[in-house]
Amino acid sequence: MKAEYFPPKEDLILQNEAPTDFYIVVSGALDLLVLKNGTEQIVGEVKTGDLCGEIRVLCYRPQLFTVRTKRLCQLLWMNRTTFLNIVQANVGDGTIIMNNLLQFVAVGFYILLRAVDLFAANYNSFLGQFDGNHTHGLTF
Repeated sequence: MKAEYFPPKEDLILQNEAPTDFYIVVSGALDLLVLKNGTEQIVGEVKTGDLCGEIRVLCYRPQLFTVRTKRLCQLLWMNRTTFLNIVQANVGDGTIIMNNLLQFVAVGFYILLRAVDLFAANYNSFLGQFDGNHTHGLTF
């Protein structure tokens, strides 16, 4: 794992880029951006202690977002090949590492599922707000 400082507004990962590295934010923050209708939109933030790029490394999938530093950031990063070689060479430790990463990802996925669940449970109280007639400034 390598520690490195990155300046503000540095693109770490580009949207649809092949998986090469994943990052752990030691200090600072990162923006998650998507390109929509030719303009970049911020859709999320990665903060100190968070991971980014781990899903694409684990699942070998292109990145869904551009990841850009908001301010000076210290990041730990590792490339996919090195990570997989470590996991394969140390089966016992590799299993623990993979389980920890998957648990971290599962918690985020669980939170997303709960949010969808709550929305679905309360959908009737939102009737008329999501029928396409009232977009409230949202673009689709």
